[in-house]
Amino acid sequence: MPELAAVFLLGSVLSLVTAGLFTFWQMQHYQSYKFQTLQKNLGKIGLRWNDLNSGAEEISEGREEKEKSRALLTYIIFGIIGVVLSWFGLFLLLMMWVSLKKLVKSRLEERIFDGELVLKDLEAPDVARLWIELSS
Repeated sequence: MPELAAVFLLGSVLSLVTAGLFTFWQMQHYQSYKFQTLQKNLGKIGLRWNDLNSGAEEISEGREEKEKSRALLTYIIFGIIGVVLSWFGLFLLLMMWVSLKKLVKSRLEERIFDGELVLKDLEAPDVARLWIELSS
């Protein structure tokens, strides 16, 4: 039976490492140049990008911190579940990572992160024009 425990432990450790890397990668996105530039540009027209909802929302005090803490809590919960489920948890974490990276991005999110709003600091009229074009 020690072999079975060792295999389970190995799967749990790999799940823990995967969950840690996933959390680090997701949280780094909030500090990326593109994300910060997008927030700065949308702020000029009274909006901010909510990455968890893949949409824009009105700016309000503390929303960004709430979003980051909610995201972190979600990643920690999924990580704990992955560690408990060992190899199956590793598979689920990898599937979640791939799906978030490749599959579940909305067209709006793809257009925004491939467009001008994330590349440079723009003037408010340009931001408003681009936002209307992208969101229609």
